[in-house]
Amino acid sequence: MIFINENILKLSYRRKSSLLSGFYLFILFALNALFFGYVGIVDLKYREIDDKAFYCFIPIILILSIYSYFQNEIIEIVNIIIGAFLFIFAFFMSRSGFIGSADAFITSYVFFLNPYVLLIRHYVMPAGIFIIITSLLLSLLLIFKNIIINLKRVKYFRDITNGLGLLVKIYYFLFCETLNKEEFKKKKFYFVVATKSKKRIYANVEKEPFSFEEKGIKTDWIIAMYGIPLGFFIFLGLLLTYMMIFLKIILVF
Repeated sequence: MIFINENILKLSYRRKSSLLSGFYLFILFALNALFFGYVGIVDLKYREIDDKAFYCFIPIILILSIYSYFQNEIIEIVNIIIGAFLFIFAFFMSRSGFIGSADAFITSYVFFLNPYVLLIRHYVMPAGIFIIITSLLLSLLLIFKNIIINLKRVKYFRDITNGLGLLVKIYYFLFCETLNKEEFKKKKFYFVVATKSKKRIYANVEKEPFSFEEKGIKTDWIIAMYGIPLGFFIFLGLLLTYMMIFLKIILVF
């Protein structure tokens, strides 16, 4: 089991398992960089990922899972359980239209492909959780962008959200952008969530049309939500996590 301790910067090993070797950690990084690098770039450019990318890595996941089981590494088994639970949860979220179907695979694969734990300030944390938290923190940059845009166009934002509850207004203000018709036509991967006559909390990312004309919207100003490329942010979070791990190893040796 691999431990990363922020205080003593020490990488500790259990000799009984090659799972703990630096070479094995490098192999994990290479596999993750290959998979999430491809998934992240494709997700960013097209928002559509071929299912074959996920199926190709199933044998690797099975090998890692079996290896962890026979090494009797309980935390690694917990990783698999968390990954399976996340897949089921994300699958139902995708069926409801909140997220894309590929996101169900992406979130679970973070745990399946990273069967080790981090010891941070004496707290044991599955690496998958740390990677996802890092990814979510990076995605918060989009919220700052939305706030700046909505502050500049607060007049139109108030006009569209007139009569709505405070929580809904806050939700739109943080997670959506106020755009005019011409701007929206030039955007990619944006979903209309509010006009003067129609409001909703989310768009069905699997079925939603992209063009302004297909939506039949005639108003000049709208509130739209950006389709977040989850795979891309997971990839960035993964890189930052492994950079931290390798940096600590270098500092130790």
